[in-house]
Amino acid sequence: FYSSVSASEAGAATNWSSPVEIVSDQLVSWPQIGQDASGALYVLYAVSYNAGRGVFLVRSNDGGRTWSAPETVFNAEAAGWEAVDHPNLAVLPDGRLYAAWVSSSLPDTWPPKGIFYSASSDQGATWSEPYTLAGAGFDWPRLVFAGGQLHFLSSESDGAGVWHRWTPLEASGAETGWSVAAPVPGMQRASSPAGLSVDGVPPMGTLHLAGADPELNELLYTTWNGKSWSSVETFALPLESKVSSGAAAATR
Repeated sequence: FYSSVSASEAGAATNWSSPVEIVSDQLVSWPQIGQDASGALYVLYAVSYNAGRGVFLVRSNDGGRTWSAPETVFNAEAAGWEAVDHPNLAVLPDGRLYAAWVSSSLPDTWPPKGIFYSASSDQGATWSEPYTLAGAGFDWPRLVFAGGQLHFLSSESDGAGVWHRWTPLEASGAETGWSVAAPVPGMQRASSPAGLSVDGVPPMGTLHLAGADPELNELLYTTWNGKSWSSVETFALPLESKVSSGAAAATR
């Protein structure tokens, strides 16, 4: 479902618009939303299991009042995958879309089999052939624009460590444009998923990364300057705020 509200009134549930059903499939999971400069809204989601499993996209050109029929981004059933999970979406102001998702297994098997990536230069009408951005054992993909670069972060599926790859924006549709994956220094104990946010207007701005360390009960924080990560800052949480998993981040 989709609902919207003025940011200044978001604190009261009664101010939100009546929910509009986007997709009726009961197996829909992990919806991700984005908007381009024209006002078009995009929702990427997964149907993780059973017949018809895959990654799909719906679009609205009227502020969320009506939505397009689902379009297939990746057909996991046709590809012979057991399951697909945790899709993530990044939208540029000009309508270029970038998606990542996890090749998963049935619920009683582990670990994930890898993270795949695809790009669209025509508002999601067509997509590039998917390719691997992270191998087996990685989960929770995150795509974000900052400093004229497209960044990809993922977490090790055993619950610790954040890894990073990036590409110049002009090379974001090509597999060869990506840097080699490397762990983010100081984030080895961060549980998944990590929190990402960008200040400024995409695709510029500074990338902010937040993590949570369950072992030391700390929040972790670092920024990307276009070439490297800053020294990690830590913030000890009170005992009543025990870290369980994951972190989220936002900037004004």
